[in-house]
Amino acid sequence: MNTEQKTIVWLPGLLCDTSLFTDVSSALNHINHLVFDLPEEESFNALAKTILQKISTPSFTLAGLSMGGILALEIHRQAPEKIEGLILMNTNAKSETENVSEKRRQFIQDCQSQSIGKAVEKTLIPAQLCANNRDALLPLVSNMAQNVGMTKLLSHAKALENRDCYLHHLGSIMAPTLIISGKEDSICPVSNHLELFHGIPNSQLTLLSHCSHLSVLERPRLIAKHIDKWMHV
Repeated sequence: MNTEQKTIVWLPGLLCDTSLFTDVSSALNHINHLVFDLPEEESFNALAKTILQKISTPSFTLAGLSMGGILALEIHRQAPEKIEGLILMNTNAKSETENVSEKRRQFIQDCQSQSIGKAVEKTLIPAQLCANNRDALLPLVSNMAQNVGMTKLLSHAKALENRDCYLHHLGSIMAPTLIISGKEDSICPVSNHLELFHGIPNSQLTLLSHCSHLSVLERPRLIAKHIDKWMHV
């Protein structure tokens, strides 16, 4: 890919906002960036339609982390002709299991009975970040979650719980695809990304050491280097 006049559209994960990508996008300052908060919709079909309506550029590279990566797959399903490339990070192409849904319902109950900030510190921080990064990144992760708020959390939880499986769609993705996984990610483990890598014809897999679920917060400069190299191929 030639980076001249290229645009990356960034899609954050659950309870994350645009600040998730501040550091990684700043390290790619020779590329145009569009960063969106996820809209308040209860299905991936509606989320994708809303995001597509906001993008005026005719073609772009689409980058998503976690829920944003799932949304990137749905956007590609709806408008493959617009996608020059995909960057799928810490994500999952499969439908949601009941076990995951139940854990999220308990997290939502904790948010409602305590506060989002307390629930994030208790549940999300240990699951999303390596131990040596938790203290430094807790304020940012907590602030993002509070900015997103309960209303969007409930809508997005419904979208995640009822989403389609995209494994059958992977073989139709012809766009160059960079897949990034943290080796310590227990939410979306390396096995998820091996499925993406084996399913998408023109894909490249990058595994990051000392990195968990929120990879772009833990290793932003390293991820930027991988993206820059990939876009120049």
